[in-house]
Amino acid sequence: MPLSLSLSAITLLTLIVAALSVPMFAGTYTVVFQDGRLGYGGTRDVYIASNGGDANIGVQDCFMARRNPQTGFEQRGLVKFTDLDLPANAKVVSSELSLFTKEIKGSPTLAAHGLLKDFVEGTKNYQYADAGETTWNAVRHGQQPWADADIDS
Repeated sequence: MPLSLSLSAITLLTLIVAALSVPMFAGTYTVVFQDGRLGYGGTRDVYIASNGGDANIGVQDCFMARRNPQTGFEQRGLVKFTDLDLPANAKVVSSELSLFTKEIKGSPTLAAHGLLKDFVEGTKNYQYADAGETTWNAVRHGQQPWADADIDS
């Protein structure tokens, strides 16, 4: 049975930050990064599809995560947070990632892996990627294939 999970681009990252040596921020406090909340707009996401090859799917307002074991078809979502305005000497004590679902089919299990290479969201809707945009075949189209990328499993 195909498993599918459609996740909204409205993602939320909560960081528990211990501000070191910053008198006005002494102690531990919580910072929340969510697009549209208090002016934050640094969330970037893209999904890649096994049948997409060199296509970029970065313009969507959601990303897909699904797999069909009968056909081998897969879609994987990538998400990152940019412009995290934290003091230079702040130490992140813990973090929490919340993803909001739009649609769930079956009983999917979602696994998260850290990506040690930066990706580019891109501007396409299942169209051939420009140089540097992320695709199924490459972290950066025309520049770095996934085979050369490090991921943290």
